[in-house]
Amino acid sequence: MSPNAATPLERATEPYPGFSDRYAGTNVRTSSTTGGISVITENIFPQRYMHVAELKRMGAHVDLGGPTAVSQGVDRLFGAG
Repeated sequence: MSPNAATPLERATEPYPGFSDRYAGTNVRTSSTTGGISVITENIFPQRYMHVAELKRMGAHVDLGGPTAVSQGVDRLFGAG
């Protein structure tokens, strides 16, 4: 991992003024290259994780369990062309 890598996070989406569901997918993508294990729970729109299959093709380690995505950061992602 890069010495400047972000720290892992644990988030759950909530109605306003809580953590917006718009950022759940972005946090999964970002955490896929963050050192450690991140847990993101999408309580509002669980179908938001449709992109996880493509992240896995690129080398991400993300497991889905219902509305929760658990991401173990990797050093980098690769093109899946």
